[in-house]
Amino acid sequence: MLNQDRGKKRQPRYKKTIIIIGLIILGVFIPIFYFYFKINYFLEKPVISEIIIRAPTNFDFSSDDEVSDFMHSIKETGISRVSLLVKQDEDALDESDLSDNPIASGSLYYNESEYDFALPDINYDILNSVLSCAHDLDLEIYAWIPLFRDFTARTYNSSWALEGTGDATYFIDPQYEEARAYELSIIEEILAYDIDGIRLDYLRYCDANSDPARTNLLTTFLSELNALNPNVPIGFYGFPPSEYYWSGQNYTAFSPYINTIHPMIYWQDKGDITNNILKTLDYVSSITKSIKEELGSLENIIPVLSITDWVNVRGHYQTFSENKIRLYMDLIMDRLTKSAIERISLFYYGNWVNVLERLEYLNI
Repeated sequence: MLNQDRGKKRQPRYKKTIIIIGLIILGVFIPIFYFYFKINYFLEKPVISEIIIRAPTNFDFSSDDEVSDFMHSIKETGISRVSLLVKQDEDALDESDLSDNPIASGSLYYNESEYDFALPDINYDILNSVLSCAHDLDLEIYAWIPLFRDFTARTYNSSWALEGTGDATYFIDPQYEEARAYELSIIEEILAYDIDGIRLDYLRYCDANSDPARTNLLTTFLSELNALNPNVPIGFYGFPPSEYYWSGQNYTAFSPYINTIHPMIYWQDKGDITNNILKTLDYVSSITKSIKEELGSLENIIPVLSITDWVNVRGHYQTFSENKIRLYMDLIMDRLTKSAIERISLFYYGNWVNVLERLEYLNI
């Protein structure tokens, strides 16, 4: 029998290999380009709703001119809303920590208070100074108010103290009606200023106890706050659902009493994932997924994204390079975009003047 293939030119085997490799490459990169253009040209990236400012690390407590210059710098970035710390949130654990936390938690950064024991020896009303220029710049000011981490109140009345060791030694216990009334009266004083709303922090306990009674007490506090002033816009900085179980926080229970929920995406503190970008992105996705599963939607969810470069890597803090931080920020923003997050808050522990340029590459 004649060989019918005789005389036909066969394709060299290497050409088939090249074609196969080419098809594989196209199969890999076409989806990548598709999702890249979908994210960057079709989906709306989250807008920066606000930046969160710690008073101790951004002001020297003495100069209106310094405050004015700072607020003008914020305005020039395009930011329109600032969450300002008006009640100290942390305590100095040693002398090296004094520059960031010069006074005890619970100390007040405004002067118009009946509680002299809570007024630090700085004789400067930071809240009033910020407000005096912010509204002229069309900047909204939200009062960031840490609640039950309050060493100042605990020192004033030891009967309010939360029992326990470690961080518990800085807390007061929400189970005491007088302790809750004190925090409510602080909020009432702050509302006398011309602020645009409040952001609650440390609305929680501090140890691994998932007793539902704790959630009930914290929810009671929110209902008492609503009765005090039902019209004030309230936001709440809280742990993600996978982490809040031990602190008494609960988004579902709190939702009727607050306007916005701000889950804290502090990926820099997660020492087991921070040196692996894929694990970090999975962590971000798990947060938004768990919130949607609990609440049914992401409406009124404004995650807090930390943009500090001081990062925990397997239990040891180190500084990421600017390029590495920029890479992480870009990819996290893309992941939030895929999750249909529309707004974010940005937190920086240090002085914002040092990192205002980071707002530019986050596409403000």
